[in-house]
Amino acid sequence: EKLAVLAPNTTLALGAGLHPDAFAVARAAAAAQRARVVRVAPTDLGRAPFAPAEFAPAESAPAARSSAAVAVGWSRSSAPAPTFQWRNFALARVAAEAYLAHAGIAPREESVREALVACDVPGRLQLVGEHPLTVLDGAHNPDAACALVESLPSMLQGRPLALVMGVLEDKDAASMLMALLALCERAWFTAPPSPRALSPAALQSLARQQGFERAVSEPDPRRALALAQEWALTQAPPAAVLATGSIYLVGGLLRHLGEHERVPRGAAAAGEQAGPDRASGT
Repeated sequence: EKLAVLAPNTTLALGAGLHPDAFAVARAAAAAQRARVVRVAPTDLGRAPFAPAEFAPAESAPAARSSAAVAVGWSRSSAPAPTFQWRNFALARVAAEAYLAHAGIAPREESVREALVACDVPGRLQLVGEHPLTVLDGAHNPDAACALVESLPSMLQGRPLALVMGVLEDKDAASMLMALLALCERAWFTAPPSPRALSPAALQSLARQQGFERAVSEPDPRRALALAQEWALTQAPPAAVLATGSIYLVGGLLRHLGEHERVPRGAAAAGEQAGPDRASGT
């Protein structure tokens, strides 16, 4: 489906770590369209303007680090750059270089740096609160959940984790839970604002089948988030809260946070919930 966009005599840019079967399909599609294929090589992942290790909270960043690295590493709305975003950035860079080469333009390293500093992806490991640490991520399939789990430890820094999760009924919720629950102390299962939402009770049942009992079903996403935040503040040290499982869920919570600046703790917020119609994205 993604390869249907490929036009004749164009260039197809492919990321690192693509499954061999997927690469075979991509190569066949490119051949059918007489398109050139460029790939992100493992060495390309190290070509970012600064290494992933430089991404850290500004208050702990050594003075030797550039102001640009600090700006990207810790902003009001974003957590430290997750590992998967470095892979995404490497793909974007390879695609941009292929386009510029066709136009006879050499890329400038400073422009690459500026692009990275300006990059902001709402709903991807997005920090929306610090007391307690609250993060939203639109992971809605097993691969995205695994990528999220890969990036969480550096941000949690040993904090226990409360999960707020809502999933659409056509997703592999069991596999997502298998990836996420190993990091969680408690879970609040909720329903994304969509007629295709999987019921919180079904999510709780799937969690119990995996031996996870410390869970609550709460249909209202905002109340689920508020209850999780309330619990997190009772822990010593305070726990972190992660809301994930659906772009609809994250979109609705971001809309609410934008209207009210922060989610009230210990109380449900009333009102209509709506999320962007992007739940079928990858």
